[in-house]
Amino acid sequence: MPLHEDDIGPTQLSEVVGDAAADDATSDDHHLRPVGQCTRRCFSHLRTPRSTCLSNDSRTSPVAQRSIDTPTGNSYIQSVTSNRNQIIDNLRRVFGSFGSVIERLTELQWQAPSLCPAWTVHGVVVHVTAIEAALAGWRPGDEHPFAALPTINGEVAALAPAALAERYRAVTSARLAELATMTDDEFDSPSVTPVGPGTYGRFMAIRVFDVWVHERDIRVPLGIDGADDGPSAEMALDEVHGSLGFIVGKKIGLADGKGIAIELTGPVHRRLLAKVEGRATRVDELPAPDITLTTDSLTFMLLACGRIDPETAIADGRITWTGDSTLGAHAARHLAFTM
Repeated sequence: MPLHEDDIGPTQLSEVVGDAAADDATSDDHHLRPVGQCTRRCFSHLRTPRSTCLSNDSRTSPVAQRSIDTPTGNSYIQSVTSNRNQIIDNLRRVFGSFGSVIERLTELQWQAPSLCPAWTVHGVVVHVTAIEAALAGWRPGDEHPFAALPTINGEVAALAPAALAERYRAVTSARLAELATMTDDEFDSPSVTPVGPGTYGRFMAIRVFDVWVHERDIRVPLGIDGADDGPSAEMALDEVHGSLGFIVGKKIGLADGKGIAIELTGPVHRRLLAKVEGRATRVDELPAPDITLTTDSLTFMLLACGRIDPETAIADGRITWTGDSTLGAHAARHLAFTM
């Protein structure tokens, strides 16, 4: 039976984390894995193997940095998601941006379909608000933060749009005030996360990703303009970039010895590289990729998160490829790694 975040308590979370080890044989990237088919396509029921070592994981170590190739080929060092101030700043950005979108919605827009199947725009706002309400006051070591989520979700779902928007503002304001009082040590403390064992800071970085994508779940189908670049967009993209080995090894199924480059042309510019040498692995350099996919960063995120039909993106030219044409066509259709 598929698990939804509403259903995950301490026991179920251990089971989810424990059964992920079978994925190790194909990819070295374990950051975001779907536990099961969720018809509402949210991000809070993803997994990572118990064997992932936090001290060696460049995405969770408090002092870790990793090298990423830019489209120009010059390598730069990007701080990862364990920086407390960076995470709080990005949460402030995504909370504010999401709030600005919902504040100007019409009554009809609140009831419109989102990019999440079976969720209206109202349902997306309920989800984000309920998750943050469940996290309010929670600290690692307390009862699992989602234990009370079904009750909270029911209360929030009953709110009319104006009251829901007000509840969202109150909850996110309280969360930011709470986060501002936390120390670096608290952010670095071991914690459950939606993707398995990690740190509290890692959990909060995933919240940046979740809220950033859910804003697009509302804006894109409603045609609402907004900025898709900036620090929070970079952090959201980091979550997908961190799972590139899984996407290439498990979803695309690239053959041993093959390499792929994904060129993001903006508004976030990045060159994502992976090669299969026994297992699919992110690499810093790839002189001669077998295929190169080219797309904008928003389309890439929507494809990777299972939000849009790849056939539509291919037909309208939002994603193209060079190199092995058959392999490129297959890769463009198999980027979705979570939903």
